[in-house]
Amino acid sequence: MELQKLQEDITLTDNLCIGSQIRKNGFKEPEKRAKSYTKYFGMGGKYPGDKVQVNIKYLPKECIKFPTYGNRYYQITVIDEYSRKRILKIVKEKK
Repeated sequence: MELQKLQEDITLTDNLCIGSQIRKNGFKEPEKRAKSYTKYFGMGGKYPGDKVQVNIKYLPKECIKFPTYGNRYYQITVIDEYSRKRILKIVKEKK
């Protein structure tokens, strides 16, 4: 009997979906989802070239495919924080 009464109380309307009517009449609680978390803090610069990261790394002789003649080579990496573009350059000196 109660089921027939509840079925009569549930009326389909254009603006409510069946799921919201089921929750409204107490049949099912909505699922609570955990808030998503990300470690990304956003872009550092306001425009391209505003903030850049520079990294200098020594290149071992085993990684270089050309004759070094006793010179030490370094790789300079520059990354623009706004556009995330990367520039790599190999140089002899660390200046």
